[in-house]
Amino acid sequence: MKRIAAIFGGLSVILGALGAHALQEVLAPQALESFKTATTYQLFHAIALLAIPNESRFHWTTRCWSAGILLFSGSI
Repeated sequence: MKRIAAIFGGLSVILGALGAHALQEVLAPQALESFKTATTYQLFHAIALLAIPNESRFHWTTRCWSAGILLFSGSI
């Protein structure tokens, strides 16, 4: 479960750097702001994933939380 949090956290840092450096000339200011918001929320949710205990009864919690990250940050 910690691996999933690490993947989401690392991905948010990579996407944040991409948005800060490579997408400034490509995206409109409003779209860039939305992109930054999505990566920030993804990072906060990745940190929150670390609080879920690493027990088998919490696997569905991790799966649902991960799906929520993908749907929420992906929709922004």
